[in-house]
Amino acid sequence: MMRGIHRRGFLAGLATSMVIGKAIAYQTRVKRITLGFSNYGMKAIPYKDAIPHVGKAGFDSMELCLLPGWPTDPKKLGAQDRKDISALIVDSKLKLTALMENLAPSPMPDVGRSLQERLEQAFVLSNELGGKNPPLVQTVLGSGAWEKVQSLYVDTLGKWTEMAAKSRVVLAIKPHRSGAMSLPSQAIWLMGQLKNSPWLKMVYDPSHLMFRELDLVKLLKDSLPHVAHVAIKDAAKRDGKIVFDLAGSTNSIDYGALVKVLKEGDYQGDVNCEVSSMVSEKPGYDPLKSAQICQANMRKFFE
Repeated sequence: MMRGIHRRGFLAGLATSMVIGKAIAYQTRVKRITLGFSNYGMKAIPYKDAIPHVGKAGFDSMELCLLPGWPTDPKKLGAQDRKDISALIVDSKLKLTALMENLAPSPMPDVGRSLQERLEQAFVLSNELGGKNPPLVQTVLGSGAWEKVQSLYVDTLGKWTEMAAKSRVVLAIKPHRSGAMSLPSQAIWLMGQLKNSPWLKMVYDPSHLMFRELDLVKLLKDSLPHVAHVAIKDAAKRDGKIVFDLAGSTNSIDYGALVKVLKEGDYQGDVNCEVSSMVSEKPGYDPLKSAQICQANMRKFFE
């Protein structure tokens, strides 16, 4: 009787070690630039369907959107959901590289506490899903006039960076064309004010720098020491307005030149295809097909 119990325990332990070994082996194998997709563009798709689809589409990695209303909002994810997501990521041969938030610093104490609670939930989820390799948490910082919010941003990011360090999860801030922080130089200034903490980095997104008389290649070279994540989608000018489209669909951005900079700079992070709400909210939008299109458009730059 005891011998049978020992045997069952041994087999259970062996099965567990094989799963863990599989995950560790895969994580070791993907120590390179990865091409990923974000379920930001898959709001209506349950994570149990979205994650396998991203893997089958041929991506190396995935970002999960934590915004309210998305299937991967931490408030919706129970203990079993979190286990299921981890298993799906491994089974789909994907690397979980990032979690997307949208946290705009506020001078209002109640709002500030609410944002810290959301960020804490993101950090907890990162550790639960990533284990020894937790995905970074990325966020834009909201709108406003840069000159008026600098002090607020430094104070807020100081607190958030302390939280990141305690959780051992990188927080990456993203310059956004309609945000108060809209340029990589502004993100770099903020990081400098916080002594260039290794827990505070930047997201480089060329779509938010297009049509602003900026040299995207030079900006990436200058920013690369601070970049922990790259987000991509196309940007085009139509009827005098900037519109976003699927990555690689308009030939508006020289991704080949940007990926060359990443490779030459020994960048080891993710290049993640993000579908803008300008695209995902259009009638007839197909999130599954869009993932396939992005992968087909972008894979050639990573071969």
